[in-house]
Amino acid sequence: MSFIKQKDFIVGIVIAILLFLLYLSTLELADEVRLFPLIIIGIASVNVGWMILKSIVSKKEKESSKFFNSYFFIIVSALFLYYFSLTIIGFYVSSVIFIFLLFIYLNPAKNVFAYMKGLTFSVVFGASLYMLFHVSLNLVTPTGLLF
Repeated sequence: MSFIKQKDFIVGIVIAILLFLLYLSTLELADEVRLFPLIIIGIASVNVGWMILKSIVSKKEKESSKFFNSYFFIIVSALFLYYFSLTIIGFYVSSVIFIFLLFIYLNPAKNVFAYMKGLTFSVVFGASLYMLFHVSLNLVTPTGLLF
């Protein structure tokens, strides 16, 4: 088993243990509240199981890439900025800005059409979030100076 396959296997086992601990913590919740976390845990468990199975069965060697080194830290930093901007400028505006900047950063095309496509997508996504959380589910989201 190669180093990368071993790493996938070990990470999969660690995540599976964390998911099991998360499942145990949901047992304390009321039945009507427990459904959504159980759905998320179920979906994550299927993905982790697939990752573990793939690391065991796969014969193909995976190339080590610089994706983890370059994109990972920038995206995690952007997530932290997004988190802190939620209370400053609000959930919906922060989400639109975050999706737009992430779209522009990950999109290899750097032209006006790509920027317009990213802006359109992020505004439609933000409006969808508003319709889902505020209008349909009547949930309270973090508010800030703008919205």
